[in-house]
Amino acid sequence: MIRLAAAHPDWVLGYQDECWWSRLALPAMHAWAPENHPRRLVEPTVPKGDTDPNALSCYGLLRADTGQMMLRFCDGRPVSATTEAFLGWVCEALAAEGKRVFALVWDNAAWHASGRVRRWIAAHNRRVRRAGVGCRIRVCGWPRDVAHSDRGGNDRGEQRDRVHGDERARAPAHRVVVLSILLYALLGRLAGLAARGLLPWHPAHTQTTAAAALPDDLTGGAA
Repeated sequence: MIRLAAAHPDWVLGYQDECWWSRLALPAMHAWAPENHPRRLVEPTVPKGDTDPNALSCYGLLRADTGQMMLRFCDGRPVSATTEAFLGWVCEALAAEGKRVFALVWDNAAWHASGRVRRWIAAHNRRVRRAGVGCRIRVCGWPRDVAHSDRGGNDRGEQRDRVHGDERARAPAHRVVVLSILLYALLGRLAGLAARGLLPWHPAHTQTTAAAALPDDLTGGAA
């Protein structure tokens, strides 16, 4: 995708992501408290009549052609509707520059991979083709097995479980390798003792007792 966008001057390759803040979210912090007097957390609430949004989102797009960042703030957390509005705003700005294709690289967040957003992009591209003007969107998402998602942490948890599951599946193989190395070392040690005639079952000692076949330091010189 990078080489393809670089070969077409009317294409723009962009890397998109977003973040958001909530004035009602409790901070994930630790705090000291006296013994038997734990600190009590009070859930923030919105006063009656307060019409300000509870959250603020910031969408950003890093352009590969200019290295500049396109930012857009909106009320509320990221959802499909705000994502559609951001994509429409970006396409209008790129079309004004004479760009015809917007190569979009983003992750598989819920508000990126939702059916609503996919339908919006398809409808947008159809309008651009029919009109013959505008900027089409060509999505290049991350593979599902390496991407993270912000669906309440579910995809991260599933990915973590997959990784740990793979490690657990590989654990028996690792033990086999370790045991094989130990067995190889033990066999090498036994082969060395056999070459020196120090093993009681060595052919050279078939006519002797096991005690007589052992060295004096092991038998205490009793032989």
